[in-house]
Amino acid sequence: VVTAIEAGSVAERDGLQVGDIIKRLNRRPIESLNDFMGVMKDLEPGDTVAMYIKRDGRRLFTTFELPR
Repeated sequence: VVTAIEAGSVAERDGLQVGDIIKRLNRRPIESLNDFMGVMKDLEPGDTVAMYIKRDGRRLFTTFELPR
């Protein structure tokens, strides 16, 4: 669950909101912070990330590019 978003961050720019539940990152299921960090550690600046989130009972999909 997203608990905070830093002003000016990629998350803010791409519309992530406090309370969003990250369900999948690059097709990998996210069930814990460790899952999330495991996916993120394999990424490099400039990589595109695909993310499924749950917000207010709806499932949403977004992609974003990690800053270089």
